[in-house]
Amino acid sequence: MTMMTGAPGGVHEQVQGLRAPALRAAVDAGAACADPHNSPSVEEWFRSDGEGVVEWTDRSAKLRDFCWQMCPVVAQCRELALRQGEGRPAQDDMVRGGLSGQELVDERTRDEDRLAEAVAEDEHATVEWQAYQWAALWLAEQARSMVGSGAANEKARRANNARTREAAEELRSIRRVRRERAGWGEAA
Repeated sequence: MTMMTGAPGGVHEQVQGLRAPALRAAVDAGAACADPHNSPSVEEWFRSDGEGVVEWTDRSAKLRDFCWQMCPVVAQCRELALRQGEGRPAQDDMVRGGLSGQELVDERTRDEDRLAEAVAEDEHATVEWQAYQWAALWLAEQARSMVGSGAANEKARRANNARTREAAEELRSIRRVRRERAGWGEAA
């Protein structure tokens, strides 16, 4: 397991290219705060009604330390919180991804352009993924219909082969575009 470390406020290179579903999966699978035996309860991550500034400042500092020292996915959690718009201006009432609510607001303001691009890419990736899934289903259907039709009609077999090649090329094209945008190149 790789521990992600760093100072609060910077965005780690490891999470810059990850999309929202991958961030969510990483947080769900590895967040230290998800362990009920070794972490603060869910309620403790939020400031209580009527809790004094001194008490909350002390408690939130301990929570941020917990994130930075104990959580292997603190960078992913922080990036997801930033993409989801967590934290409210002038209200220090939560801790997420090793930052207070106000620190999240401050970082989101500093990284506004990058985050807007990341959120847009998340939305684009969702549409692209749906196209990829459709092309994969189409390819599978073409392969099934080819097997089901047998070799009785040569003209039908050739047409089906052409549709199958078209579906396979569409799938390769979508995959190629996604890999190039992610910087993976042709080998990946």
